[in-house]
Amino acid sequence: MEQPSPDKHWGSDTSGAVATPIQHGEPSEIMSFEKGHAYSNVSSDPLTNGQTEPWLNLQSHRASGKHRIHWRSPAIAICLFLVGVAMAIGHHEFLYNLNNQPVNGQVWINRGSFAMAFIVKTGLAGSIGFAFEQRLWHTLEQVPKGVSVSALDSLFSAVESPLIFLSGDAWRSALIPVLMIVPLWFIPLTALVSPTALTVGTLNQITTDINCQVPFVNMSLENDVLSTGDYLSNTQAEGGYYVGPSVDAQRLVNTAAQSGEQIGWPSPCGKNCTYEMHFDAPSFQCTPSTDIDPQEAPWEVSSSERYCANPKGTTSVWFPGCGNGSNMTVQQLDSDGPGLEYSLVYAAGFNETTSRLWVGVVGDYNTSVANPNTTTVQELVDVNVFSCDIMNATYKIQVNYLDSQQFVNILQLNEFATITIPLDSDTTPFELYAVKALYNVTIGLLSGIISSSPQNGLVADTSIGLVPKLVAYTPGYGQDKYLPINDLAPFIEELSHNVSLSLLFASNLAVTTTMTTTCVTTETITVWKYKPEPLIITYSCGIAVTLVTLIVGMFSVWSTRSTKDTRFSTILRATRGKDLDRLVAEEKVTALPLSSRVEKTKLRFSNSVTGTVEGQKRGGFRIFE
Repeated sequence: MEQPSPDKHWGSDTSGAVATPIQHGEPSEIMSFEKGHAYSNVSSDPLTNGQTEPWLNLQSHRASGKHRIHWRSPAIAICLFLVGVAMAIGHHEFLYNLNNQPVNGQVWINRGSFAMAFIVKTGLAGSIGFAFEQRLWHTLEQVPKGVSVSALDSLFSAVESPLIFLSGDAWRSALIPVLMIVPLWFIPLTALVSPTALTVGTLNQITTDINCQVPFVNMSLENDVLSTGDYLSNTQAEGGYYVGPSVDAQRLVNTAAQSGEQIGWPSPCGKNCTYEMHFDAPSFQCTPSTDIDPQEAPWEVSSSERYCANPKGTTSVWFPGCGNGSNMTVQQLDSDGPGLEYSLVYAAGFNETTSRLWVGVVGDYNTSVANPNTTTVQELVDVNVFSCDIMNATYKIQVNYLDSQQFVNILQLNEFATITIPLDSDTTPFELYAVKALYNVTIGLLSGIISSSPQNGLVADTSIGLVPKLVAYTPGYGQDKYLPINDLAPFIEELSHNVSLSLLFASNLAVTTTMTTTCVTTETITVWKYKPEPLIITYSCGIAVTLVTLIVGMFSVWSTRSTKDTRFSTILRATRGKDLDRLVAEEKVTALPLSSRVEKTKLRFSNSVTGTVEGQKRGGFRIFE
């Protein structure tokens, strides 16, 4: 081999055998610098048989040649894995702590969640990449028949290109590395799970107790009727005598009666809140009656020609004591009296002496009667008679507001005393004037009669029709004809309750004041909803697969007593050989495509490859023939 001249530069000689170094001047020696050493003298005879290039004696990986593992790369891989695991746990805790919390800073929370998912992906992917590189070199050293250049291209670019999965030779020659690279391409999907794990979900309610001013009823406040102010009763200035209900009282009772519910009042504590309170106010207490004392009933059952007329006119045969009407048979009534077609179907009136409202209702006739000769009117007709006392009662109520809509529930009603009020008498002022005014209007709506006759049909001499809950319109009698419902008692009691509750609405009245109570406010807010299952399952699978690949990679490190990578310097050291130079001699430098001849050529990694220096043996790829 021709020796290089000292004044020649690097370049290819005419034979194309080796490259020669630059020499300047006449030094007998050239200087070489090795990592961790001072400059040392090297023979000026550059390349002799069996001599290695001094610049290839790399200190950074000499430990591998001495069967000591360079631990920097494995340590980094383990740290990346631990960072990924720690961030996965932290991501779960972060989202778990957000669950059911108000939605604030939505943009930054989403960004933080994406960042954590990205760090998890990066840590796990970095560990898999390291393990793949170790196993790849370990596998290439063990493949006896070599691997095609195209398969090597796919293997060494597997981290950047998924074309490795289309290479059959790569699957056949390096199955384990190919399987290890699969999770690397699916790990990024973990970053897509976080948006589905945390959502802006259902509405949540937060309750707060506050003190608030609520309306309150005190019936005893309307004592001095000569004082200024708005009262339920009208009085004469001189003497203060009661002369009837005020316009406010009439308006309040009529509104409650026609609406069928209490008049609402504005919320004292916001759109959504609730509170409880109790107050004293009047109430009707109705009791069924089976025997009517003629002196007690509001109608003159023993002498009234109007109610007990015989044989013509309207009759109240269904009231005991009206002659013998109720004891008459159906046939007797039809022959001796006006017959059932002439009858009262409703009658109500107030007894001033006992302060009691009496109500009677006739239901449907019992058409199943077999023998009219023996069946009495009392057996035939479904009669419902009851009386109602005015009671002083304690109301315990719960008031709820939902989106400013009011709902009132009576939790408890304790009727503890009967109120005796002569509604029509002009008495001196006393504290029950307010009750007297309210029940003047209420009883005025209920009092009167409804009769039935063949000529006129239903004839109503009452205002009960203004209370829709108490009557049912009868299509056969026309749109303005109605009959009271048979079971009136509970509805009359409900009417009295609605009237008393409506006093809370009338803040201008003397009987209505305020009190302080505890209100529970409810705030409806949008909250975060965290569904941990998708995140936990995805991260658990990713961590488990990464741990397996990392173990396989560490086993390869232990088996080969060295760590490797796919950097340019590593490839450079594994591809220096005369046969490889000849293989690619006709190929364009770095330009694509590579010829099919080269792609199909199989290379085998060997520890006894002839280097570019004559006689040198080193590890690297050689052409497998």
